[in-house]
Amino acid sequence: MFANVKLKKVQAKEVKDKLACPSKCSIVDWLNTAHLASPEALMSDGWLEGLFSANKGVKVALIDFFAYSCTNCVRTIGGMQQLHEAYGDKGLAIVALHRPEFDFEREKANLQHFLSTAGVSYLVGMDNNDAAWEAWDVSMWPTHFLVAPAKDGTIKKVAIRGGDPALWVGDSHKNHVEIEAAVCAILAGEPLKAPPDDVLAAADKHWQDMEIFFGKLHTYKNVPTGGKSCGDGACVIERPKHGVKTLTLDATSRPAPIGFSVYGAGWCRFCRAAKLLLAESGREFKYIDIEALGDKAAVIAALGVEQSTIPIVYNDGQLLGGFDDTAAFIAQSAGDAAAHDAMVARATEAARETVVRFDKLGHSASVSLLHGWGMNDERVIAREDGALINAALTLANVPDGATITVYVVGGPDVKAAEGQAGGASFEVLSVTPSGAAADGAEAAAAPRMVATPMAGRHLAACVTNGSTLHLRCPLSFCLYSLYVTDEPPASAGADRAVEVS
Repeated sequence: MFANVKLKKVQAKEVKDKLACPSKCSIVDWLNTAHLASPEALMSDGWLEGLFSANKGVKVALIDFFAYSCTNCVRTIGGMQQLHEAYGDKGLAIVALHRPEFDFEREKANLQHFLSTAGVSYLVGMDNNDAAWEAWDVSMWPTHFLVAPAKDGTIKKVAIRGGDPALWVGDSHKNHVEIEAAVCAILAGEPLKAPPDDVLAAADKHWQDMEIFFGKLHTYKNVPTGGKSCGDGACVIERPKHGVKTLTLDATSRPAPIGFSVYGAGWCRFCRAAKLLLAESGREFKYIDIEALGDKAAVIAALGVEQSTIPIVYNDGQLLGGFDDTAAFIAQSAGDAAAHDAMVARATEAARETVVRFDKLGHSASVSLLHGWGMNDERVIAREDGALINAALTLANVPDGATITVYVVGGPDVKAAEGQAGGASFEVLSVTPSGAAADGAEAAAAPRMVATPMAGRHLAACVTNGSTLHLRCPLSFCLYSLYVTDEPPASAGADRAVEVS
């Protein structure tokens, strides 16, 4: 009470030091440690303190969160390597923490192959368990911090821009110039100051590009929703929620008492075949998207059925089964068995095509998986030899006749833990230019093989804007994404370097 007024006690808010570095976070494994005086100091969750205490020549560290198939990350690697070579023996330690986006990036052999191919010699840590990603509160690749010992002996993020932590997101030339200027000032013991505007603006270029992602967990990246864009040189990650949900079906999601009900998913070709068959046979049906409700396991549990596959088809409220059961049920009332078989064959063939669409930042694409593909959580896999793909590609604000570069992110379905080094290739069948005949009569590229010794990003073709690229892949080939850019291949990916002044 104060002056007869009752006061409410307010819990004091926790004040966090925005410059403080996470004190502990474990790293699965370390690569490229040979240049360190005491690499063994990294072998604990206090690796950051160990980096400075056991390697006395280190005055400042550049912490880089990346994924090696991430286009925006790959663009920064040339500049990172140049910083390492220019300032590594003067007190700069680059610590690249690899947080994988796809499961093939979790394999040590794959990451080592990439580092060797890209010429990376700075320190790399494998953050397969998300420990560092979570501790540093990172949500985008690439993200960079500068850290250095403070006067009190603690290690803190370097304060720039009026006291903000030294945080850079994306792959712009401005970021590189600003990072280099800060590194030089710290190594020289001078105050930090921003580079002149004309220096920051020099050679800064917006690259037109897009990534078409495959797999059920990444489809959100292909549509313009909620700012989850890969624009501005950085890719935002959305952590999918796992586990079976408890689901109660309402009237709109329960089987209809009269007529057909189909529970399915857009990526399932048998679900598409069931819908096509019902439509061609003149049956009306209710379609329920199981992923819009939650997931397959949750829907099956809520329906109380033993069937573990989709589609799940009901007629007049009674369970029929899957696609084959539906086809058999329709056959009972078919007057012409041959016509019925032909109708089933048409539905089955038409359903082979899975179309993954992209429409973001003015770019558009339609990637058709024509034959032999299966959809998994993070990728599509060629289940039959000769699996076919057509990719129709359009970039915004590209002059007529301009060339765009197409990469395939993928490779053999290999697990290093099984002792299989792997090896596969996909074939570029042809390219149909914009406006050319759809049958490929004016195809502009001769068939050629593209080797993919390990999972990664591989140059497929350089095409004119608006072209359709025709590919063929072998059995067990995994396709994670297509990357399309107006960067020429000579300066794209790891070959592109930012000049260090």
